[in-house]
Amino acid sequence: MGMEGLTPQVAHEWLETVIREELERSARRDRAAFHLPQTGNPVESAHQDHLAGKERISGHEFFDAKRIWLNGRAAALLSSKAGLDRGFDDAIAMAGRLREGKPPATEDAPPPTPEPTPAFDPALQAVADRLASRKEKRGRATDKTAYQIRKTAELLHEATGIEDIRKLRQEHLMAFSNIMHALPPTYRKTPKERDMTLPQIIEAAETAGRKQGLSAATINRNLGFVGQLIKHARSEGLSLDPLLDTRDLRETDPEDDQDKVAPFSRDDLRRIFAGPVWQGCQSAGRRTRPGDLVIKDALYWLPLIAAYTGARREEIAGLAREDIVTEDGIAAFHFRPTEIRRLKNRPSQRKVPIHPHLLELGFMEHVAQTETGQVFPDLKRRKGRGTLSDAISFNWHKLLRAQLGEDAAKKNFHSFRHYVTDELRYRQNVPDLSRHHLLGHAISSKKDRRYGQRTPLPLLKPLIDALPRVF
Repeated sequence: MGMEGLTPQVAHEWLETVIREELERSARRDRAAFHLPQTGNPVESAHQDHLAGKERISGHEFFDAKRIWLNGRAAALLSSKAGLDRGFDDAIAMAGRLREGKPPATEDAPPPTPEPTPAFDPALQAVADRLASRKEKRGRATDKTAYQIRKTAELLHEATGIEDIRKLRQEHLMAFSNIMHALPPTYRKTPKERDMTLPQIIEAAETAGRKQGLSAATINRNLGFVGQLIKHARSEGLSLDPLLDTRDLRETDPEDDQDKVAPFSRDDLRRIFAGPVWQGCQSAGRRTRPGDLVIKDALYWLPLIAAYTGARREEIAGLAREDIVTEDGIAAFHFRPTEIRRLKNRPSQRKVPIHPHLLELGFMEHVAQTETGQVFPDLKRRKGRGTLSDAISFNWHKLLRAQLGEDAAKKNFHSFRHYVTDELRYRQNVPDLSRHHLLGHAISSKKDRRYGQRTPLPLLKPLIDALPRVF
């Protein structure tokens, strides 16, 4: 075998094997020569001695010469590579000990070389904090998304016991997936469960016969965040297992995305906006009961703006006064990240003309009268990770059920977005690019993303104006 690259430990073990085998072969030849002096090396040695003028040689002289010859072979082998590693010198001493029947001397293996201190903390939670903060600063994550990234890291740690992302292995990802399939969808929503471990929660759910398994969308979202954690850690120079891969753990959602939230129909909108919030309620505390009072607050404006823009609820809720702009004589909403809320992604930044009906209802006057930078100052976050629009959730859902009854199934505030999408796509046959610019959708075509400008407001205005009035 070649000796280049051998470590002292490997060389030590190899030489011990070689020398043992050579000594055993020598012993067998010696025994054969002792019993059969007419064969093998004894005959050759005697012949050489005879030529040298020596008439006789004793058995002791013969075997001493034989051992000198064997020792010379081993020494020559060792000395040929002596310059590579001083550890080989010890092998000669080992050969001598083996010949004397003593065990070979061993040395303690050198201590492992300590890993260099990484530039970034490899703790799972620390990686998650850096990833979430980075995405927030770049406007690529909302407060909610940043919170979900951190909570996913917490769940991964709790499910696997892994604190250092460098210790993460594929079997840990499988264990994480199995835990998500066993947890009840509403785990840790009650005070009792907040103090329970994951195995205790799973066992309690099994005992009570509760539904188990997070939704496919939640499982895939969490696995997606784990994939982002792995990618981010590698970008920081942390050494991770190259076999880590979440793709095969993802679930196929049995329900089509378009079926999860149904769009409002035109009739739905007429019924919704015939409600007391827009036609008159009893009081500020009884918004869903008919009366003569119209309060033009966030509950009044958010659904109207959604019906005339298709914007997301939190996009509307976080509008600031400077986000209401006028360009080319056209009043428009400028959806962009602000100090009070983020946007979902970069394509979400856009300008959308304000529908004439909103102007007639006094929206610009409402904006002018606000005393703070917020267009809807009555919206406040109830929790640190909550959204501004959570403040209208109770009255909105109560109103939706009251106005639509059974037809409210699978419909929520996001149904406005689907409604506007269908209006633009099927009723107006708006080109995909202009529709994406209005709704803030990501554009799949690299050519469309790279070349040309966004659809100008003068071209978008007639598309918005064509949306039917809701009352």
